[in-house]
Amino acid sequence: MPNDKVLANQAKIIGNQKQILANQKEIKSNQRKLDKVLANQAKIQSNQAKLDRILTNQTKIVSNQTKLDRLLANQESILANQANIESNQTKLDRILANQSNIESNQAKLDRILGNQETIVSNQGAIESNQAKLDSILTNQETILSNQERILAK
Repeated sequence: MPNDKVLANQAKIIGNQKQILANQKEIKSNQRKLDKVLANQAKIQSNQAKLDRILTNQTKIVSNQTKLDRLLANQESILANQANIESNQTKLDRILANQSNIESNQAKLDRILGNQETIVSNQGAIESNQAKLDSILTNQETILSNQERILAK
């Protein structure tokens, strides 16, 4: 019967060895799976780093868009100011033209006033000739009318 015990023990040993081999295969399989998991974790970390850079870039893009919006608003303001400057320049040109006309009219007025002074100084000599005086008075009325028109300008 000891032979039966030995055979039974040997059968147990063989069973245990089979179980050990099965366990070793499972360990190798699990190790391969673990290696894949670790490789995937490395990829995930790499992708997370890329995502972090993308998010940083998106933040920069938003910031740059805000700056661009301010620049565009500034450009619109500059264009509006340029239009105002051009309008003001046109007004200034008209003012300068009016000043030139005023100066011309002032010179005419000065000549008219000079003529009036001459007429007044000559009135003493003209008094002897009433017909000439009437003519001169008519001329004075015309001159005064012209003065009023010039001054009305």
